[in-house]
Amino acid sequence: MKKNRRIVMPLLVFILVIGGWELYVRVFDISLYILPSPSKIISALIENFDILMQHSLVTLEESILGLLISTFFAILISICMDLSKTFKTSIYPYLIVTQTVPIMVLGPLFSIWFGFDLLPKVLIVIFMCFFPIAISFTDALSQVSEKEINLLKVLVPIYFKSIKLLRFHRVPLAYFQD
Repeated sequence: MKKNRRIVMPLLVFILVIGGWELYVRVFDISLYILPSPSKIISALIENFDILMQHSLVTLEESILGLLISTFFAILISICMDLSKTFKTSIYPYLIVTQTVPIMVLGPLFSIWFGFDLLPKVLIVIFMCFFPIAISFTDALSQVSEKEINLLKVLVPIYFKSIKLLRFHRVPLAYFQD
């Protein structure tokens, strides 16, 4: 009974919201450019499916490229911050400052500076993804206790192997945490 409620109740709310939306648009004769009805949205999706898929693939390519670049640099900087506390205290404030700039402001600026090609779109994705990945990765690397590090120093004398064995196993969870 409870399993059914977990499925039925959200589905019922979804149907009520969509139905209410459709009814509101039709009863009050809301213009298409102000608030399109769900039926108009679905028909536009069906009519323009090919072009929407084509543009969706381009957007997916830009997003994946930006995510890969930001992940690479975030992991690189996180490892450097873990290895050197001086580097961490030097760069961490700038990581925080990057979050004070609204990304919506950067979009038009990047388009003016770099045109409408791939670069400004990828830069926006990099700016959106870099900080959470870097912070999560740094946090995951720093959550290893000193006892665990000392144990691995005895068992595995090379520092990089101890990082790989002990610290990196915590990173996948932190990567998807934010």
